[in-house]
Amino acid sequence: ELFSSTGHFEECRPLILDVYSHEIEKSGEWPQWFMLDKYAFAADDCHGDIVFWPLRILADYLKKSGDSAILNAVLPFQDSLEKSTLEKHMSLSLEAVERRFIPGTDFISYGGGDWDDTLQPADPTMKSRLVSPWTQELAYQTLKELASVLPAGHAKEECLLLSARLKKGYDEHFLDHGEIPGFLYVKEDGTLNRLVTSKDETTGIHYRLLPYTRAIISGLASKEDAHAFSQLISEKLAFPDGVRLMDRPAHYDGGVNHLFVRAEEASNVGREISLCYIHADIRYAESMCRLGDGVKALDALKKINPINLDAIVKNAAPRQSNAYFSSSDPDFNDRYDFAKGIEKLRKGEVKVRGGWRVYSSGNGIYIARLIGDLFGLKPEKNALLIDPVLAPSLDESVVDVDFGYGLYHFHYHLGSKGYGVKAILLDGNELKLNRLENPYREGGVVYPLTEKNAHDFDVYTF
Repeated sequence: ELFSSTGHFEECRPLILDVYSHEIEKSGEWPQWFMLDKYAFAADDCHGDIVFWPLRILADYLKKSGDSAILNAVLPFQDSLEKSTLEKHMSLSLEAVERRFIPGTDFISYGGGDWDDTLQPADPTMKSRLVSPWTQELAYQTLKELASVLPAGHAKEECLLLSARLKKGYDEHFLDHGEIPGFLYVKEDGTLNRLVTSKDETTGIHYRLLPYTRAIISGLASKEDAHAFSQLISEKLAFPDGVRLMDRPAHYDGGVNHLFVRAEEASNVGREISLCYIHADIRYAESMCRLGDGVKALDALKKINPINLDAIVKNAAPRQSNAYFSSSDPDFNDRYDFAKGIEKLRKGEVKVRGGWRVYSSGNGIYIARLIGDLFGLKPEKNALLIDPVLAPSLDESVVDVDFGYGLYHFHYHLGSKGYGVKAILLDGNELKLNRLENPYREGGVVYPLTEKNAHDFDVYTF
């Protein structure tokens, strides 16, 4: 996302080829982690969402670069000396996705877990019967976007069919009384058990952030539901130092497993256990930009940036100001204190510290949100998408950026909404441009890149 959001597509290509060379031929998936150097060192399993990230970066690259020739590149596998084209690698991944559907349903199975590492299932049977709505939403978005950019005859129809099944599962079973469950458990008789809901007495946890933000980012949520989800997050999951993964920590019983492995084993109040995992804050900002809420998006990104943090997060303990932190961890002595003190934390009465620095990919996805979502500047090979979502405090902001077509100077003039594009003046002359679609708000526009010159843009939003 760092390279893609700044127009460095030439760096994206070898990275994608390197990642796909670590695919496991036997399974069509990837190790949870692996080394990119001479040490062929890798995990021996993976979570249920891992297969979708290489597919996502391929979809993003094809859309922005137009380089469909990359599908013909010949690559090895992690577990084999055989070599196949990138297109074959992709096809093996799609076969793996299709195998993950729970029989008789339109649900993707949970597998070894999802993005929240702490919620790995303690019962092995849960891997094949449990459903993570977040993974389902991510899968839908990935396959739909991949279908939109693949050339005809290159698994395009397969991606469309799979994404349609995933949408059907979401539309028919996920939403109930305005809530998306944290998980669904598919029983042998086909009935569903909804976990992590406002009525859940099994886990004691009532709200989970990830299914709500990804429902908006993926476009699966209706306009009415998306705004309701935003309000629910503000009421149930927003804390002074950021949004939390869940409204309360998982039950801790001295490290004994009952439902989820790491969430019930970890004794420290840190990283995802602390529930304020900064990657999720960044994706929350992305969802708010998709929705058109520049105030919430800016507020989220300001809480992540450690510079002058004490002016934004009043209960922040002193921390290093030139590093990206992976989490914001409350200053509790142990898990028991954390469980008892969650409401004090919500009120800002507990100090919070920066956790696990320096972390790799957060910097890239932060920059992608700042440039691409807030200021709405998304480069493609021959076009620039302009789709800002800005808080009123950023009125008259100026951004200078060079995506390889010379220095572009953007001056933002905000209307009452602060999002979408009402008009653009290029060197004083109004442009007529094609508008982008957005199911939740007025969208931005597409500016064709045809010449390498410096330009001044005046951007007026609704």
